[in-house]
Amino acid sequence: MSINNKTRLIISVSSNPTNFGTTIYNYIFDQLNLNFIYLPFRLTDSQQVVSVIKTLDLVGCSVSSPLKSQVVKYMDDLDLNAQILNNINTIKNIDGKLKGYNTDYFGFKSIVDNKNVKSALIYGNGSVAKTIYQVLIDIGVNNIYITGRNIDNVVKFKKDLHNSKIYENQKVDLIVNATKAGTLKEGEIFEYINYSDKLIDLNVCKKDTYLVSSALSLGIEVIKGSEMSINQLKKQFEIYTEMVPDEELLSRGLEKFFKS
Repeated sequence: MSINNKTRLIISVSSNPTNFGTTIYNYIFDQLNLNFIYLPFRLTDSQQVVSVIKTLDLVGCSVSSPLKSQVVKYMDDLDLNAQILNNINTIKNIDGKLKGYNTDYFGFKSIVDNKNVKSALIYGNGSVAKTIYQVLIDIGVNNIYITGRNIDNVVKFKKDLHNSKIYENQKVDLIVNATKAGTLKEGEIFEYINYSDKLIDLNVCKKDTYLVSSALSLGIEVIKGSEMSINQLKKQFEIYTEMVPDEELLSRGLEKFFKS
């Protein structure tokens, strides 16, 4: 793939950029001979992000925390999920007007559909946790508990969601870790996994997190964060390029990331 004056640029912004999207996007662009390039940047100022998109006439931008909620007010339009959740992870530049999308919703829903989940524990209270909560509500999960490391933040988060359920080590169908706790080797999340047969750890790592390894050793069914991320990326790719990437291409791109 050669870069020239016709090459279109897509960026990702984060406080801690990774090579996940960079590796997969650029691999697919190369395989399909598409004149796009995808680059990550360390940016945490939402106004600056919007200015960069408009000034450089970018195709779009992938957004990570803490910008997912902050950048919403600068959008000219929002898709339905973004309107409901008031947070986005994808910005598309449409003739100078910016539209925000939440493809995290699509990514998470794709991994919990048909899992027969009636009760769940969410560990975390950020933008992604809010998306997870909405997906679980929408697929008919009756009992959703929320906890995390910072109890004050959890209480506020639950109040915002009008959720008053108290978790006291009840057995649940699913535990979702939406924090970095899974990459550590201690913490209450490691106790909670004893109360479920299914775990989703949303950390995207080349090697299994300690939480994933611990759950697997207990015979717990595990879904890794890369599965959600690759499915949200699929939807995001379609938004940016108006093309749906082939599943095999996505799988090869993900494999390339794990080997890099």
